Amino acid sequence: MAEFFSLAREVSRKTYQERLLQKGLPRSLEFVAHAEALATHKRVLAYILLLNSRPVAYMFCFCADGIVTGDYLGYDPAYRSLSPGTVLQYLILQSLFEKHRDMRIFDFTEGEGQQKSFFGTDERLCAKSYFIRRSLNNIALVLLHYRLDRFTESAAHLLDRCGLKQPIKKFIRIVA
Repeated sequence: MAEFFSLAREVSRKTYQERLLQKGLPRSLEFVAHAEALATHKRVLAYILLLNSRPVAYMFCFCADGIVTGDYLGYDPAYRSLSPGTVLQYLILQSLFEKHRDMRIFDFTEGEGQQKSFFGTDERLCAKSYFIRRSLNNIALVLLHYRLDRFTESAAHLLDRCGLKQPIKKFIRIVA
């Protein structure tokens, strides 16, 4: 696990998830210690893809009840044209079929992703539920959130129809 975290951190710090969203591979000593403890019970799987001895992609997965969850993943954007995330995902699925037959499901988690649409065989609707105390302030915040969400959804749809969504996403990832 120590070698994985060392190599994966090299990649994670270059990803847009970490630079733009602060959602890269966790750095805290508590997370690393928790991962090491789970690894002794075969409750985590951690993968690094190397190219010429350089780490170019990683994936960290929690495992429970026959389900592998791809919780943290990233790739070095300098190697984007080689699709290192897709290559690593393929190798992980191959490894699961060959070596980890007790794992029945690979959960790609929520959201969009190239690997999800390429490798996925099924999808499930998922939701997060929040219980909010009824007050005028909270009602206003929920309505504002709803309207903002509808606006961004409409804007994304319009940009997609105009062929601008992907170039803008690419630009944001490069600039960030």
